[in-house]
Amino acid sequence: MNYDGSPSESILEHGDFLDLKEIYAGTNRVFEVLVGSPNENIRAIYKPMTGEAPLYDFPNGTLYQREQASYLVSDVLSWHIVPLTTIRVGPYGIGSLQQYIDHDSDATYITLKADNIHRFKQIAVFDIITNNADRKGNHFLIDQNRKIWGIDHGLTFNEQYKLRTVVWDFIGDSIPKSIIKDLAKLHELMNTSDQLSAHLAKLINNEEVEAFKERISAVAESKNFPFPGSGRNVPWPPF
Repeated sequence: MNYDGSPSESILEHGDFLDLKEIYAGTNRVFEVLVGSPNENIRAIYKPMTGEAPLYDFPNGTLYQREQASYLVSDVLSWHIVPLTTIRVGPYGIGSLQQYIDHDSDATYITLKADNIHRFKQIAVFDIITNNADRKGNHFLIDQNRKIWGIDHGLTFNEQYKLRTVVWDFIGDSIPKSIIKDLAKLHELMNTSDQLSAHLAKLINNEEVEAFKERISAVAESKNFPFPGSGRNVPWPPF
């Protein structure tokens, strides 16, 4: 991972689980935890593999790995959409551990999009290339510095087309040149960096890695936001 050695990163990677509270908000078991030491700790979101509900279209026990794969791509792109995420063994076994973002709990895509068009174009492209099958309107958090983050990336990287999102505002529009430039760099890295490919290969299977590379190439060459595919294109519930 491309951690820079900040205190939060070290705590997330090595801190003790001090407190744990289950969040009753979805199909899978999710916990808000306190990680670190009594003197220095941070809040985080813990999603154990043992709490994942079986799905017919995703391999069992892989959602926590997809959370970290999404963080890795976000980090390599320097878009920093996904909060710092690692994989840890916690009270309920191995799972993803993601830094908690203090945020405005009333904010959703509808309330945020007008003032953050470029950021949402960036996120829309991120969801296309990671093939996000569950981008709901309440998956966006705005922090105290007015930065928007995206959370809940367990349903990503399927080799089959699965894009389901509330962010369809840019259909047919040109993708900003800065985003296309970043995608070109990512595509080059995917073909030249053994480190990046090796990281992803530990988290998703080979067919999913190849499909990911193909999506990056297709979006970079098209330079336009795509139209929805056939079937259901919005998650349920959408918010």
